[in-house]
Amino acid sequence: PEMDWKSADQERALTTIMSWTEQVVTILPTGAGKSLLFMLPCTLPDAGITILVVPLVALRGDLLRRLQELHIDHMEWLMGEKRESGLVLVTAEAASTRDFLKYARTLILQQKLDRIVVDERHLTITAAGYRQSMIDLAAIRSLRTQFVYLTATLPPSMQAEFEERNHLLHPKIIRASSNRPNIYYVVEKVTSGQGSLLEQAAARARDAW
Repeated sequence: PEMDWKSADQERALTTIMSWTEQVVTILPTGAGKSLLFMLPCTLPDAGITILVVPLVALRGDLLRRLQELHIDHMEWLMGEKRESGLVLVTAEAASTRDFLKYARTLILQQKLDRIVVDERHLTITAAGYRQSMIDLAAIRSLRTQFVYLTATLPPSMQAEFEERNHLLHPKIIRASSNRPNIYYVVEKVTSGQGSLLEQAAARARDAW
């Protein structure tokens, strides 16, 4: 009873996911509660399996720590893995392999897979030029299940390209404002003779801190 939503957009996103909408794209700013969207559904009574694709190694360690603290049943999928868990974490590189697709298809045939959630999915566009796995990851769309895409940074101008790269057809979009008034940047012209650019930048950062 004491719990409340972080925002109406978070509530709408989770309600949409739990209504089994086939393709859901959720754009919520950092700290707006995207993690709840895959943590809560797999803990509900009679819940099936949620597969979470984690593209960034830096985020995986923190995520595993949080799952352990919350006592959420989970496991990391490795090549040849056949075990099951309420929440299965897989890297972007492993998710496009034949071995993983076979694993996921087995879960679908056994009617155990509820959904595949892909975190930080803006990397489809921003990292495609130097990270082949972001392009190869589109292979998971051959699986017949619900797909949920989470990101904090997908401007409307990139939405059409995003849908095309991920083979989405009229997905349900939940978009919250990503305006962060506490974050800003400054462009400043500096002159030579005051140390290297790195030294000047370090001095600016030190002053700001």
